[in-house]
Amino acid sequence: MRIDLMNKSKKQDFLKQVSYLGEIKTNALFLSAGKEQIRIYTGGLHTDDIMKIWRHYPVEMAGLYFGKEFIDRHGNKESRVSLDGLHAMKDQINGNVVEIDSMQNDLWFRGNNVELTYEQKEQYKKMVGQFVAVKHKTDFVGTAKLNEQGILTSFLPKERRIKG
Repeated sequence: MRIDLMNKSKKQDFLKQVSYLGEIKTNALFLSAGKEQIRIYTGGLHTDDIMKIWRHYPVEMAGLYFGKEFIDRHGNKESRVSLDGLHAMKDQINGNVVEIDSMQNDLWFRGNNVELTYEQKEQYKKMVGQFVAVKHKTDFVGTAKLNEQGILTSFLPKERRIKG
C-alpha cells in the first residue's frame, strides 16, 4: 500500500467534507493510504523522514486511521470519519451527533443497522441522507448514515463487533 502526504489544500478539502461534525482543527499531518483511506500522524518525525523510512521499509500503516474519502454508487464524492477519528477529535465534534439508547447500542455493537424510535426520527430528521456520529451516553461508538426510514446504516468494522 502506498502512502502519500496530503498537501494543505487536500487536507482542508477533507476537513471541509467532514464539517458536518463541526469545525475540526488539527495540526496533524494527513496521509492518504491506498485508494480511500485517510490517516493522521502527530509524532515527532518530520515528513521527509517518514517518506525516507517508507521508501526503504514499505510500512503499510503510519499514524491513526482517521477516515475515508470515496465515491458513492451515484458518483458523488463522500467522506466519513472513522471511530478512531471520532475519539481523536471528540472535543471538537458538535454537529450531526445521534444519541442512541442501551438497547440500540447492543444492536450496534453486534453489527446491526439501528432503527431509531419515532421521537429520535423527529429529533434527527434534518440529518437524513447524511453521515452522523453515533453516541451512547458519553462515548462515540461509530459513524453511520441516516436513511429516510430512520435507520442508521452502520460502518462499524467487523473486528470491533461483539460476536455471538
